[in-house]
Amino acid sequence: MTLNWTAATDNVGVTSYGIYRDGLPIFNVENPDGSAPAPTSYIDANVPPGTYTYTVDAADAIGNRSGLSNTATITTAPNLAALPAGTVVNEPPVAPVQIISFPSRDFVSSSGFLATDTVQVQVLRRVDGQPGPALISTSTVIPLQDPRAAPNAPFAGIVEVNHPGGGCWDGVTPDIRVGDIIRTVAYNPDGTIRTVDQTTTANVIAERPLLVKNATPGLADGVVAVHGVAMYADGTPIDLAQFENRLIANRDLFVFNGRRVLRAGGAGNDGAISYDTTDPTGVRWTATYTGLVQEDVDRVLGLNGFSGAQSRALWLGVVPLAGLELTIYENDADPLGSGTVNGPAAAVCFAPSEPFDTSPPGTPSLAVSQAGPNSVQLSWGGAADNVAIYGYAIYQDGIRIRNLGAVTSFVLNNVPAGNHSYTVDAADAASPSAQLSPTFKYNSPWGNRSAMSNIATLGQPDVVAPSVPTNLVATSGPSKVALTWTASTDNIGVTSYGVYRGGVKVADVAAPSTTYTDLNLAVGTYTYTVDAADAAGNRSAQPAAVTANVTALADAIAPTVPTNLVADTRDIYAGATAPAIGPHDVKLSWTRSTDNVGVTGYGIYRRNTVPVGGTFGKVADIPASATPTYLDTPASIGTYEYSIDAFDSAANRSARSASKRAVSVNDPPTGTHSILPFPQRDFVSSTGYALSEGPVTVTVIRGGRTVATSTAISPVEDPATPGLGAVEVNHPGGGCWSNVTPNLLPGDIVRYTNAAGLAEQTRTR
Repeated sequence: MTLNWTAATDNVGVTSYGIYRDGLPIFNVENPDGSAPAPTSYIDANVPPGTYTYTVDAADAIGNRSGLSNTATITTAPNLAALPAGTVVNEPPVAPVQIISFPSRDFVSSSGFLATDTVQVQVLRRVDGQPGPALISTSTVIPLQDPRAAPNAPFAGIVEVNHPGGGCWDGVTPDIRVGDIIRTVAYNPDGTIRTVDQTTTANVIAERPLLVKNATPGLADGVVAVHGVAMYADGTPIDLAQFENRLIANRDLFVFNGRRVLRAGGAGNDGAISYDTTDPTGVRWTATYTGLVQEDVDRVLGLNGFSGAQSRALWLGVVPLAGLELTIYENDADPLGSGTVNGPAAAVCFAPSEPFDTSPPGTPSLAVSQAGPNSVQLSWGGAADNVAIYGYAIYQDGIRIRNLGAVTSFVLNNVPAGNHSYTVDAADAASPSAQLSPTFKYNSPWGNRSAMSNIATLGQPDVVAPSVPTNLVATSGPSKVALTWTASTDNIGVTSYGVYRGGVKVADVAAPSTTYTDLNLAVGTYTYTVDAADAAGNRSAQPAAVTANVTALADAIAPTVPTNLVADTRDIYAGATAPAIGPHDVKLSWTRSTDNVGVTGYGIYRRNTVPVGGTFGKVADIPASATPTYLDTPASIGTYEYSIDAFDSAANRSARSASKRAVSVNDPPTGTHSILPFPQRDFVSSTGYALSEGPVTVTVIRGGRTVATSTAISPVEDPATPGLGAVEVNHPGGGCWSNVTPNLLPGDIVRYTNAAGLAEQTRTR
């Protein structure tokens, strides 16, 4: 906006003019040397859209000021960003240009420019109803060398705005917010554009750290946590590879790592970060820092004389390892809660902040309809906002379940059966509303939220059938057959089971019962199957039919003992013989038994070999099949023995088979355990084994065959990890190989089995 006025007169000379916008002084117009007469025009740059009043007064060299001029009223429209046709815009920036957005301070830092460049930094923002992004503010800066660089270091080309030593925003300090584009335009000395690069400010928030556990005196077992939000513009969670949390101490170092910074996520490994499983939208994260001494706990939280750590959320860019674009959200430590406040950099820059956006969007109007057997179509009238709608949220039964971008419809899938209520609300991209409270905590997500839409309700029919009943077994006696099976599951609940004889339903059994006796049968052979039903009438498929032989006299002859039992655990490196077998699973197979009438099923028995002499417990009864197999999934790893027996329809059971041993193993090792083969020396080392786990036996497995076994070895305690130690083979201070020293080869499996029979392994590479 350009202002012009008629020059004032003075008995000595007018040296300056004061410019007032809406009654507030915004600039003093004067010649560089302060001489008279002062210029009589001024460009008020980057003024936000709105209606403004302007006045001017005149001053002389000794500070005498005139009265105010007449008032001029001007209404401004959004200033759209423009570049010459055909200009290439790089997003993300192209090396060596790097752009960092600091929305908490309205600060931009960039680098990688030439010493001959003149760089204009722009803040662009989407405004609803406009054909392109609006230009919110600019600053033109000459690149500088890094003041910390070595004397002969390459020119860094640093450009900073709203920061000591850098430039200031022209006319207005932008309230940088999520979705704002930070663009740099580098001009050659002749005024032509050399390169245009930009990044989009990401939606990341970090709250203040909180105490989980104080450290025990003398121990490093304190725990602190940080919560926050990390969300793409479409409402989905940001890839954790692109995200990092940092806790930055004020001026001292953490005992934990000897540095000022604790990091979790991205390349940081001082803590662990994950999205909260209790958040249906999937965008709320928690970073947890464990193993802290109490001094570090206090250093983070600002207790006992420490000022507290700054909590940061960093978006590391689309290509995190390149480091070409970042958004750094800062939540400063302050016991009084003042935190980081944006606006012009104190005592450095003076362009007033653009008006804080506190106006929520209008209320959406929602309609819902059935979109499929288990899906719902939601559509709503787009809410209006004074700037732009950033996104919407969907609520099911009062709980936010999905964040979205600026769309006006969405299909929810996998909707549970039953009646549900739905609402939506809209959000803009304004700075966190907490900045406007008396104490600036910077804990809230971005955006003003609208009122909730109307409530729309819809009954979701149940179209999901129960699972197929399993382990159907038929036991016959004179004139009757008794059936048992394993219960089905359903998304709502199983209400009954249908019993079929020869393909014809003969009974309905109310759940949860899983038994039925078919009475008054003539002598003969019968086939049975069952299915499951729910209250909506959905019926499961039927399992394979089982056969029962009804005789005049009771059958007292048991089947023969099953033979050739094999207990097979998958070699996860050689490939599974059956893809369904997992590294913890055991597949049993055997040769079928025979019976005078017919084998109807087999019993599966398992026992843990530690302690020695444990008893077998029945795992399951399964129906007979042409190729008898069973897949066992023990609840935990261990060394197990298996045995089986056969039974007929008269419930005669054979003796149990000879037992077979199988090892369910962790691969790779878990917890504190690690296994490190050294094939050049046929030496194996490990760390993290508790002293109580010994003695440990090490075996080498090649092609499914054990080729070497160690002596029993007790862990040797590591002073750096009290209570934990190393188990080593073929190394001074460790154990030895028994009978033969293996020639460790690539692909060999090295397995550690502790005194409790629990095994872990790794592969030699």
